[in-house]
Amino acid sequence: MRGGRLRRDDNKSPSRPSNIGPKDDVPSLGEVPDYEPSSPEQSLDNPESLAGASSEDVENLIPEGFKKESTTGKVPGTKYTQVDGKGNPVRGGMQVRIMKGDPKNPNPVKRGPYARVSNDFKKSEHIPLKGNPTLEQ
Repeated sequence: MRGGRLRRDDNKSPSRPSNIGPKDDVPSLGEVPDYEPSSPEQSLDNPESLAGASSEDVENLIPEGFKKESTTGKVPGTKYTQVDGKGNPVRGGMQVRIMKGDPKNPNPVKRGPYARVSNDFKKSEHIPLKGNPTLEQ
């Protein structure tokens, strides 16, 4: 290594910034209050938070003004699409699909109720909803 060598100052520890008080100010683990994490708040912005929610819970999260229509294809479901003031889909806008599932589908998550959220041209994974067999494992 070229150049000067880093020297440890006896008054300062490199692993502890100087703006933090002495170690005596840090509570020991015995002093930390009991903490039970609550389940994450369900949000369309965080599709993973919808796992285990009912179809109705997901529908209640969809903002007003989205176009509701039945999905096309062999699996029944409902598609909610963000639309502009004229009723046209917003390019890159949000879309939520709530599907009933198909017990014969090779993808285990798609064998029961599931949702999928698309936003800003990105699709979420398939999210198992209440009654999906993958949640019972």
